[in-house]
Amino acid sequence: MLLRRTAVRLSAAALCVALYASNALAGDGRALLKYLPKDAPGVLVVNMEQLGKSALYQELMKSATSSPEVKKALDDARALLGADPLTAIKTVVVAFPSVQSGQDALLAFEPNFDAERTAKKAVSEGKAKLQETYNGAALYAGTGAGQGMMTVLGGQIVTGEAAAVKKAVDQFKKKGPSAEKNADLMKRLTGVATTNDLIFAMKPSAEMRKTMNGEAQKMEGVNGGLDFEKGVGAKFDVTFDSPKTATDTVAQIKGGLTGLGSNPQAAMFGADILAKKLNVTAAGKDVKLSLALDEADVARLKTTLGMLAAMSGAMGGQQGGAPGMMPPQGR
Repeated sequence: MLLRRTAVRLSAAALCVALYASNALAGDGRALLKYLPKDAPGVLVVNMEQLGKSALYQELMKSATSSPEVKKALDDARALLGADPLTAIKTVVVAFPSVQSGQDALLAFEPNFDAERTAKKAVSEGKAKLQETYNGAALYAGTGAGQGMMTVLGGQIVTGEAAAVKKAVDQFKKKGPSAEKNADLMKRLTGVATTNDLIFAMKPSAEMRKTMNGEAQKMEGVNGGLDFEKGVGAKFDVTFDSPKTATDTVAQIKGGLTGLGSNPQAAMFGADILAKKLNVTAAGKDVKLSLALDEADVARLKTTLGMLAAMSGAMGGQQGGAPGMMPPQGR
């Protein structure tokens, strides 16, 4: 269910207009960075146009859109946009929150439709409301509670909590520094190939590191990418406080992989693939991880996950819940 919800939120990102109210980016999301705060500890860029062409994504969306609830949401979005919501977004950029509250998280979307016109249409149809005008920008809110705010800046959609959206407006109006001015974060982000479907970079704040365990507390930064063109390809670079920490971390990971490779139960769940395909090395303070799953590996994992889902559904049914669902819980 989590994968389904995540995929739907990304692919139907155009719904943010309804709920809250030529590809110039080349998929790297740099043109959207001007809306993100300089102090964001991390940035995620999703090239929706490229991701949408992958077989894995198409299969996932086919499954997700079989849900009546999802189908209705997409139909509502299609009526509002006058276009297919599954192809309505070119690029998504996410600013990770700097604090646990998540209140400064921000999302920016490059749409394939006229966002300003659509926002006004949503207001006229009672699906959103004009909350206020701030620094010349119209801020829209949903008709329900807890939906945050949305605005359109330079044809792009920016959404998040009110304070974060207003900060984005100020940055757009050249009144505040944006993520583009965060040299370390930008260096990490530009170090990832934009041929990936997803790229990210993060420099965890002190508060974030306090919530981590073990060697992770010594992590200074991480960047990487995911590519779903053929199978699944992943590359991550993690920088620690010292070469020793990096070497120790590699030893711990390799020890765990050795255990997976010799564990019959792990093989039953497909986890032995990690032991065979995950490559981990240390280079100075950096730990470099790479994973290349071919289509046969992915097919095996999908079969395994399907079996686990079926078993979970059967167990849920035995305990009094509907198939595939958790049994009712008391309040």
